[in-house]
Amino acid sequence: MDFPAGEKVTFPEEHRDPVPEEHRDPVPQEHQDLAPAAPKGTRSAKWKLLLQSRKFWAAVVGLALVIFRGFYPNFPVSDELLTKAVLLIIAYIVGTALEDARGLPRDTRAAVEDELKAVRDG
Repeated sequence: MDFPAGEKVTFPEEHRDPVPEEHRDPVPQEHQDLAPAAPKGTRSAKWKLLLQSRKFWAAVVGLALVIFRGFYPNFPVSDELLTKAVLLIIAYIVGTALEDARGLPRDTRAAVEDELKAVRDG
């Protein structure tokens, strides 16, 4: 169903919000900044960080091994060797995550924002 632009749509009474607008609590000021709008360029900065991530590339390699083995079952790699390789990659990812977490400062949010800004700017 198409509605003309700018025309206000009204819903039947049973579909309306039971709490009128004047009785709703406004969002407290201290919660206004919990989910701020993403700054311009944040998405590309996050992609750059992802593509630089050791954990991401380890996961890509593990997934590629499993997919390759699925499409070519006669490939000369046993199921046991494939399982060991995937477990090794999982151990590497967990170890890298623990290493990364150990080095994080107490104010993680500020550190991540600084890193995103550095990637965006340079």
